Amino acid sequence: MSSRRSWYIGEALRNVRSYALVSVITFVVAALSGYLTVAVTASQVGEIVAQHQIMVARGLDVWRVQVKEPISTQECEALRQVNGIRDAGSVLSQQSAAIGAFPGSSVSSITATPGYIRIVWGIDFAPAAGIGSEISATYGLRSESAFDLRSTVTPQSSSRVEDVTLLPPTSRVAGANQSVVVSSLSHGLTRECLVEADVGARSAVESYLLSEYGGDSVISPLFSDTGVGRSVDEQLQGRLSQWIPLAVTFPLGLMILFSQFGRRADFALYQLVGVPKSGFVYMLVTEAAVTAWLPFSMGGVIGILAKGAELANGIVLAEAAGDYARVVALLIVVPLLGLFAFWRRDPLSWLKGE
Repeated sequence: MSSRRSWYIGEALRNVRSYALVSVITFVVAALSGYLTVAVTASQVGEIVAQHQIMVARGLDVWRVQVKEPISTQECEALRQVNGIRDAGSVLSQQSAAIGAFPGSSVSSITATPGYIRIVWGIDFAPAAGIGSEISATYGLRSESAFDLRSTVTPQSSSRVEDVTLLPPTSRVAGANQSVVVSSLSHGLTRECLVEADVGARSAVESYLLSEYGGDSVISPLFSDTGVGRSVDEQLQGRLSQWIPLAVTFPLGLMILFSQFGRRADFALYQLVGVPKSGFVYMLVTEAAVTAWLPFSMGGVIGILAKGAELANGIVLAEAAGDYARVVALLIVVPLLGLFAFWRRDPLSWLKGE
């Protein structure tokens, strides 16, 4: 049995050499197909994910809850305990103030809950006190600076701000970079609460907030995606690269089938000399492995090396792997279609060219 199997495989390799031009063309097309399957999907999905990450950084997953009747800041902060909500926070007080060393200065002095500071500046911690990047650039204040803040409404009222932290310039709220913010756990009342959803929970959080604060309340996204208007899932479902498996399998599959059909007289002779179906399977699979499956895999590896940065993202990797697997499944089936076609016809009709 092993000797027959070796003969079938050897005969298939001889056929590949005998039809060298067709084999080389198929090899090149298969390698290119493997590369494109990975590279095109990784590029398009990577762009979708990158755009989404930019929008998330701007506050796409943050909801602004504006209520008619004030609620306690404690209630706002407690929303962090709700499943799907990453963080929540609100402002306790906000007023115009001047920095003591700069009498003519005008900044916004904000006292807010820790969650508000984390959400607005997109950071994982809330410093005891922070200064916006524009204040730092204008007045030369840096981290660990100490200064007096004097209210412009009641000039006799002042407070000392010490050990401040320079906040990043990427605030999600207009004007926040021109503020001095102090974190406070004190309880008060607020008419606005910011709520940040976990990744993938944006719609669920919106539904929850509508059910809890519907009616006269206004619930709106902190950042509106007016450019795309579709979620990541919708963009992934509508991406053009999802057609790559068919686009690369169709021409490659036709080349394989036409190559087999062009050698139908050879296959007819194999049938007449008693080659069984299992022998045909060995031969067709060997030819497909050498001219299509191997180069397709090589092209895929090159695509992975070329798009390694994009594929480091889990979403991109999953989509690219899915497209690649679909092509592999189709390429496994295509060569066996030739066996079905050859075995249903009389070998003499193939020899006659019918």
